[in-house]
Amino acid sequence: MTRRRRDTSRLKILMAQESARIMVEEGVQDFRSAKRKAAIRLAVTDKAALPDNAEIEKALLDYQRLFHADRQALRLRGLRETAVEIMLFLARFRPRLVGPVLSGAAGPHANIRLHLFADTPTDVLLFLMEHRVP
Repeated sequence: MTRRRRDTSRLKILMAQESARIMVEEGVQDFRSAKRKAAIRLAVTDKAALPDNAEIEKALLDYQRLFHADRQALRLRGLRETAVEIMLFLARFRPRLVGPVLSGAAGPHANIRLHLFADTPTDVLLFLMEHRVP
């Protein structure tokens, strides 16, 4: 491995770690924004040094395991229990849990994300309105 490639690889790891820290500590929800902030903070201009989302998610799991292990398990359990309740309520739309609650990377600011399947988005809206869900 050439020195430049090795340096880029190290920088990519640092970028993933900083992106993960930003997501957990600052509540940034999307990988792109976290990457952008990390690049500015680390003065990274080389696009080859930008980690992909999977690398950031791995760093996110590592960060949470290292710094928030005790709270993470409880938080994740609570979010998943809530997700199950919501999925049962929305069963008509065959909900699927996606995102950080599913992967285990949910931080303190994470939202529960569900994919719903309906003929039209209006079907979901009408269902929610009928059940007085804001």
